[in-house]
Amino acid sequence: MITRDEVLSRAQYWIDQHVPYSQTSSYPDPQGVRYRQDCSGYVSMAWHLPKLPGGGDYSTATITQVTSPIARSELKPGDALWRRDSSVQHIALFVRWADTAQTKPVVREEPDYGKFAQETTWSSSYANTFTPLRYRNIDVSEPRPVDRTEGDVTGDGYADLTAVDADGRLVVFGNGLLLPKHHGMPFQGRMWQTDNTNWGRDAKSMTVADVTGDGYGDFLVLTASGKLQVYGNGSLVNADGAPFTTVYREYPNWAGATHVAAGDVNHDGWADLVATMTDDSLRIFLNTKEIGGNAWPFRDVGITYPRGWGSDVRDIAIGDVTGDGYGDLVSIRDDGTLTVFGNGILLPGNNGFPFVNPTWSVKSGWDQVDDTSVSDVTGDGYADLMGVTSSGELQIYDNVIRKTTGQDYYQVARWRYTDWVGVHHIA
Repeated sequence: MITRDEVLSRAQYWIDQHVPYSQTSSYPDPQGVRYRQDCSGYVSMAWHLPKLPGGGDYSTATITQVTSPIARSELKPGDALWRRDSSVQHIALFVRWADTAQTKPVVREEPDYGKFAQETTWSSSYANTFTPLRYRNIDVSEPRPVDRTEGDVTGDGYADLTAVDADGRLVVFGNGLLLPKHHGMPFQGRMWQTDNTNWGRDAKSMTVADVTGDGYGDFLVLTASGKLQVYGNGSLVNADGAPFTTVYREYPNWAGATHVAAGDVNHDGWADLVATMTDDSLRIFLNTKEIGGNAWPFRDVGITYPRGWGSDVRDIAIGDVTGDGYGDLVSIRDDGTLTVFGNGILLPGNNGFPFVNPTWSVKSGWDQVDDTSVSDVTGDGYADLMGVTSSGELQIYDNVIRKTTGQDYYQVARWRYTDWVGVHHIA
């Protein structure tokens, strides 16, 4: 049995590795098992299929031996779209629908010679020529609600790390936790960086979350000049795969904000915005979910907490700490206190308001942390905690809520990187 999340994660692995299409060559999966580099070999790899009796992989002719046809309306992430006739022999993994009418599927595929494993959107006319299939050994149980909006630049379900380095560049470190060469360490190399070295001067606060609802984390920055800028993730459309090159939307009147954090507060799949202000308040801007040329993700303040969020707040972050699919709020203060405010939006006594009461706190020891980020580094559906210290150490705390029956979230740093001197912003 394989889960849908695992299928998508395995499929993303070949995309990250830029595996070229080939009917004669093979490439390893994350565990080192080699699969043929064509469309059916790719799907076989994603589904973790065993080899055929002769040692080969399934083809478009034989993959129907392990699948069943389903209705188009039943398609879920990790299912497949298959066609085999005199003109086309192809199969691709279904990821999601690109439109509300559910006619244009987003798929992951090995498309053809001269191309690489990719995620792309099919036209409705092309998609209608394919038959939906479901792998018979996929887990069909309803998964636990998961909030995947924070930190995930590459869209693989594992949070990446965005930072301003000591030289002032904006840098993205791809999460390579599953890569054998990383030896169990998530961040081992730079995936992308800017030529611009002014980010250390210009960035006041920053966060990464999926504002546009496409499954890829966007970049939001509060500038020293008082603007809020949203950079849409362009990794799928930019030729070099660069994620944050263009300002998607700019809000000019944000001089009154001190910190920003983005995440899915109301569990609708779109990242909302939380900000602390110079007037001691905390404000929540719910995502409008608008699309198109006139779309503005944040228009009006949805919720305001008028007091208690003043100048002693060192940083805030949003992430699904409790694993219920709703973004929780994490704050650190100058006195070294780290506090988790469970979302609680569904609790009857909260009347639809999140972050009403603190649910867990560490009373000291966090006064040396300059910046924090809360996102799912390990891919288990529970947000982990990252902090960069004034002494130049990046610390990553694994979420242990399941091991402590909910009594504790973060205990000791699972990973430490000691060469982060001069880094003061992470997301």
